[in-house]
Amino acid sequence: MKPIYDYIAEQFLGNTYHFKCDCLMALDFVGQVVDHSMSGQELILHVQTDKKIVKLGLNHPNLTIEQL
Repeated sequence: MKPIYDYIAEQFLGNTYHFKCDCLMALDFVGQVVDHSMSGQELILHVQTDKKIVKLGLNHPNLTIEQL
């Protein structure tokens, strides 16, 4: 059996998404998920944008996502 966080993260791998969040530090970018990791109990997606890899934690309360 596989840990649930690994299963969830693998559903994102290789797909391109538009991420947006209106939290304290506003986020709005498009990228492809290339890897994932865990930080405590938080799933971190590694998202390749045009210029760099952004590590995005999924515990943002207002995070929205759209698959492209």
